[in-house]
Amino acid sequence: MASRNRGLSLPDALNNLAKSSSKIQRRGGLKPHEEKRVREGFTVLLTALDEHRMYHAFLSKIKDLCEHRGYAMVVLCIVGLGKHAIKILKDQVQLDLPFEIVKRKEDLWNSTLDYIGRKYVDDLSLVHVERATDTFQSKNLKISTNLSVGSGSHSQTLVIAPHPPSGPRHGSISLDLRVRDLVNFFQENQELDKIVQMECPLSGDPLPSISISLD
Repeated sequence: MASRNRGLSLPDALNNLAKSSSKIQRRGGLKPHEEKRVREGFTVLLTALDEHRMYHAFLSKIKDLCEHRGYAMVVLCIVGLGKHAIKILKDQVQLDLPFEIVKRKEDLWNSTLDYIGRKYVDDLSLVHVERATDTFQSKNLKISTNLSVGSGSHSQTLVIAPHPPSGPRHGSISLDLRVRDLVNFFQENQELDKIVQMECPLSGDPLPSISISLD
């Protein structure tokens, strides 16, 4: 067995993953310390924190390469290897391991891993949306869409009312806009050779924007 300070060899890493998969399947779930580790790992995966850039890159690669088995394999890597072991893998092992996991993903996969992976993705994604909604409400911010033609006297503002998400619609907030207001705006400005800019301040700093042009 390789020293923790030298990093796992490729066979050792694959062996650890196989053992962990079997234990999780037989147990039907995770131990408390494993649940904490998986939650932390999925938080890194979904938020791409700078201080865990390498860990995030590895987990993202596993998720992408393993496709529909991706989240299950992410759970397995978090539990079977762990953040520290992944960070100190030798460069060649770190390069080869994701592809070796892909080759063995059907053997390593089990329904318990799949359930755990989907559960943490859904739970954490919904938490992020709820936090974003709470931020808007707690700061008494008003989400609005400003439709303006150029910088002249033809500017108008259309207000969109935000609503909290009614279900796990990841990364989205429901917005309402009266069609009549939008139609009237374009009818009044249809002869102008200008650009319409629609600002949608949903999240982020600086706030994102979408620009569309009038033909």
